[in-house]
Amino acid sequence: MEIKVESDATGQEEIHAFKDGGPNLYWSPELRSLLIFPKKHVRWVGHLGPDPDLFRSAGVEKSAKLFQRWAARDPVEVGKLRISDYQMKPYGRARHIVYRSDKWHPGRTEDYIHDFGPKVRMAMAAGSPPAAIMISGGRLTVTERGLVY
Repeated sequence: MEIKVESDATGQEEIHAFKDGGPNLYWSPELRSLLIFPKKHVRWVGHLGPDPDLFRSAGVEKSAKLFQRWAARDPVEVGKLRISDYQMKPYGRARHIVYRSDKWHPGRTEDYIHDFGPKVRMAMAAGSPPAAIMISGGRLTVTERGLVY
């Protein structure tokens, strides 16, 4: 829903707010990063239902299993994102992120706020809104279960 960042260019704190609940928040334990694609340029594999054979054939079986463990329900859609498709440029120090999720209570969303440590950084790809945002570094801990602080 929002990201608070201290801009490298101005030294001022800025709030980057997103309308209508904002775009999806993704995380990558491999990159130790949070990823946001405000323009939603996602190459969807599509609606697969809870059929594990379809997830296997789409090459996303591991992702489906992680989601099942994390959310305690079957995924029905899957997409593929590649951060390497975007030219990321350093923007500033990430201060906090606010997001909404039903991760602990399926069907009932809650708002979460995560404050970041001093060395967590934000990078962005060009555009308005930016085509991609990446938050990483410092003591940011991203696991298969999500963001830990």
